Amino acid sequence: MTNVRVYMESVQQMCSELKNTAIGRGFKKELSPHPVFSVWMRDPSLKVTCRIFVRACTSIRISAPSTYKLKRLIYGCFVSVLFVYIFCVIGYIIPTVSPSVTPITALDFRCGNDVPVTHDATKNQLLTFYGHKELLNNPDVFRPSERLLTPLDFNFSLNSPDACHLGSKPTVVIMVLTQHEHLLERTAIRETWGSVAKNKPWPGRRLHGEVRMIFLLGKSTNSTLNSRVRDEAKVTKDIVQADFQESYYNLTLKVLMGFKWVKTFCPETQFVMKIDEDTFIDVPRILNLLVSLEWSNTIYGPFAFAERVVRGNKGSKASKTAVRMSAYPLDWYPPHVKGNMYIMPSDLAIKILNVSQYFPYMNIEDSHITGVLAKVFDARHVDIPEEFYDKHPTKDLNLCDFVLERKIMTQGTYPALAYSFWHRIQNTQLCGIISVENILKDFSRQKEIVQNMFLKRQFRNKETFTVKDVLTEVQKNSNQTIEGVSAWRSV
Repeated sequence: MTNVRVYMESVQQMCSELKNTAIGRGFKKELSPHPVFSVWMRDPSLKVTCRIFVRACTSIRISAPSTYKLKRLIYGCFVSVLFVYIFCVIGYIIPTVSPSVTPITALDFRCGNDVPVTHDATKNQLLTFYGHKELLNNPDVFRPSERLLTPLDFNFSLNSPDACHLGSKPTVVIMVLTQHEHLLERTAIRETWGSVAKNKPWPGRRLHGEVRMIFLLGKSTNSTLNSRVRDEAKVTKDIVQADFQESYYNLTLKVLMGFKWVKTFCPETQFVMKIDEDTFIDVPRILNLLVSLEWSNTIYGPFAFAERVVRGNKGSKASKTAVRMSAYPLDWYPPHVKGNMYIMPSDLAIKILNVSQYFPYMNIEDSHITGVLAKVFDARHVDIPEEFYDKHPTKDLNLCDFVLERKIMTQGTYPALAYSFWHRIQNTQLCGIISVENILKDFSRQKEIVQNMFLKRQFRNKETFTVKDVLTEVQKNSNQTIEGVSAWRSV
């Protein structure tokens, strides 16, 4: 009996240690286990199984067993305990680095299908890894260097300070990336959606905020083009030119210098927008979003959760978008938004500007600024749904999309198309939407027609006119159907 008691005490001690270490650790949330194994450990069926094994071990009562049966019982209990112990602690043995997880406090966004997700009941927040799994094992890529790698010590040869006058506190500063020879594109923007930056109204809509706009340029190798841009800037006062060479490779520099201009000449703005000159946007809808929702540490634009990095040799077809290993060593980009249009809070833009000087220069502007540099601050992204974003305007093009609020942005817009969109916005009746202003204009026109009827020879001998006479005459003179005129009459 003494031997049995000794065996029993050793088994109970073993089970007690298991209960206080492996299983206990498995359910302690403050130790932040690897999320994949955290899902297993929090599974109710597994939890019950572990407890059954522990209780089986701690509730053994033997009176006078034979030596053979006792050995089998102890051996079975030991194997069971060992199995549970290995299963419960494997989540702590395998991962060498516990990747960070961040609660989602911004708006809803796509997070991918292959992302492990856990739910922390203590905080009642969704926790998720943000980005391709390759990023988790390479955190050093997103750590700034201790020395200056990409100094932004360029000067502004054209700074257009009047684009954001002293004391101005705009809701958003729009930075349009343009090229020297694209005067028609800049003029089309100034006369259509960009006209609101000159305090002009948006036809039929209310603007919930103040807008300012600049056009960003580098220096051209053609002195004539530089001279033309200087002359244009004297008139329009909205062109910003920095002293780096204008090229596709330097697009990242162009955006960062735009941030620098905002920091210097328009520091009170709430948001900064970057947009390409071939993009048409619905400014009132965008302003409504900016003033209605919480955007701290969040970037808004066409979202890409994970995209492969393009590598290529110089001279190949992919060389324009190829990225050197020294600039970005991973095979997958972090989550980012595409460069056609994106918006971020001004404080985030300034932080990205400051930290960019401690990272290698990368020529893919949107992936670098809204992806790599934004990840330093764990910024999140809000997508523009595909139904509101027209990537191919020549396919099934509808000029009434912005009037009917079907689209919030369209890329690939040339000047003639921008004017066509704007003409519909100014004349909503072309899209079947009648404003009060147009109703009054039509009533005035009909009144003039009826007055002229009294002067016409065929009506001189008539003392009264029927409704049909009036509607018929209006139809002839105003190019409307009788049904349409009757509808106006009943309003």
